[in-house]
Amino acid sequence: MNHPLCHLQNLRICRWGPLFALGSLLACGCTETTAPNGSLAVAPNAQAAPLEADSSLFLADYRQAFETARRENRLVLLFFTAEWCHYCHEMEEETFADPQIRQLAREFTCVRVDADQEAKLCQQFQVTAFPTVQFVSPLGAPLRRMIGKQSADQLGGQMQEILGAMARHQRDSRLIR
Repeated sequence: MNHPLCHLQNLRICRWGPLFALGSLLACGCTETTAPNGSLAVAPNAQAAPLEADSSLFLADYRQAFETARRENRLVLLFFTAEWCHYCHEMEEETFADPQIRQLAREFTCVRVDADQEAKLCQQFQVTAFPTVQFVSPLGAPLRRMIGKQSADQLGGQMQEILGAMARHQRDSRLIR
């Protein structure tokens, strides 16, 4: 029996469409697998290269990152993202791959926060939209937030402003002593 919308039987769209879609996914670097509930799922190939931003720019363990930032008196850049967030992937591939951003990021302790895995941290910082970049003081106090996809120029400008403010604060603190 044909699907009610398949009145164009000569094109065989409904019969072969799902197979064509699966073939397309397999060709683009995904593999067929079985989800925990037994349904068919498609996952990225294990040998696919990780995003450069993930492997060399971001720490995964935010607890360790905060401890390091506190010990070294460094600002924290939290990048709240989600696997299903299109603009988050664009920021990783474009914004965080920019040489200017990578250079500025050396002055921060950068953490990639997967919202699906770290819901409590999202609640702690009241993050409800993705992507979100949250700047945090070395002591853990929220400083400035950027919501939505940011270009390298936008993010770089904010990073420079935050670093400048931190430098002024440290200079002023020394003058008071």
